[in-house]
Amino acid sequence: MRPALVALLAIVACHREAPAPAKLDAYLSTLAGADETTRRDAVTSWKIDEAAWQHLTTDPYRGAYADYARQFALAAPALTARLAHAGTVTTRPHFAGDPRLTAGQARARWAQPVQAPSEVAELDGAPIDAVFVRDGAAWRVIVGIDAIVRERAAAIEPACAALFAALTPGPCADAAWVVAEAALRSDRPRFVRACAQASNLCH
Repeated sequence: MRPALVALLAIVACHREAPAPAKLDAYLSTLAGADETTRRDAVTSWKIDEAAWQHLTTDPYRGAYADYARQFALAAPALTARLAHAGTVTTRPHFAGDPRLTAGQARARWAQPVQAPSEVAELDGAPIDAVFVRDGAAWRVIVGIDAIVRERAAAIEPACAALFAALTPGPCADAAWVVAEAALRSDRPRFVRACAQASNLCH
């Protein structure tokens, strides 16, 4: 191979995104306690692009990419700060019904295909409030699903948006899921019925 071609390939390789380690805990352990620029750049790389969003999520969440991008921008500083100190990182599969999930993590499960692989992480026993998914060799995150649903619900009926925000993961999860689906589809009749059912079952 000619030297000029070797040099060109080396330049291209250096500009490719370095693949994340195969295990999420190992990857996050390299970031916990790192300098702010390193952490901020890593968190920025976690944003899902629109093409990947289409295969990592399912209807009706596929149509909410612009909302996701906005929520990601809001969440990024907190995620960067969350990794400011070194500590013990633990990870586990992301399953519906896990009582240790945050509200955001629990509702992010709704946006994914059934049994789609994803993970959640904790640093020193406290959650890193995001859901991690693989996009090729890189880790990305789903964040803001609960905020997206609340905003869509508030545009239809503010009282129901407040009700939705108060619903906790657990017995009321199915009722909350129907509220979310109807809000994202702008299906007002179904939304009103779902809100009434949630109110009767959970309050």
